[in-house]
Amino acid sequence: MQTAKRSTITFFSSSRRRVGLASLVLTLLAIGGWIRSEYVWDFLCFRVDPKHIYLVSSNCSVISWDFRDWPSPIRLYGNTKPQSSVIKSMTPEWHWEFYGFHAIKGHNTVSGHEISAWHIPYKFVVVPLALLTAYLLLSKSKNNAVENTSVKTDP
Repeated sequence: MQTAKRSTITFFSSSRRRVGLASLVLTLLAIGGWIRSEYVWDFLCFRVDPKHIYLVSSNCSVISWDFRDWPSPIRLYGNTKPQSSVIKSMTPEWHWEFYGFHAIKGHNTVSGHEISAWHIPYKFVVVPLALLTAYLLLSKSKNNAVENTSVKTDP
């Protein structure tokens, strides 16, 4: 019992493993957000002046950061049913796309508001975090490998 407890404590004694544990928590949160984004549109608004807002949202497997010309009142946070992508409801001035990443500037066809948006697919957040977590938690540090070879165990 004591050796199991001691090996657990020594496993997390290195800073690499502690960072790995923190990245594991971030990975699980990102996976939860990814799954939730398929069923719910979550958003958070920051009003920068009376006519403009920043909108951070999670919707349809995408994390979005939008800057909008929005003079009317708006809820600061909330959630609702998933919405179609802002890209589909815009007349773009310019649009850049690369493997699911989007940067777009244009006007909303329904409201006429000017919007600048950046979209990052969840897979480009979750997969690198998962690989980093696996590396940090499963790889052995050089110091740890030297200590393990020099420790003698009694039968």
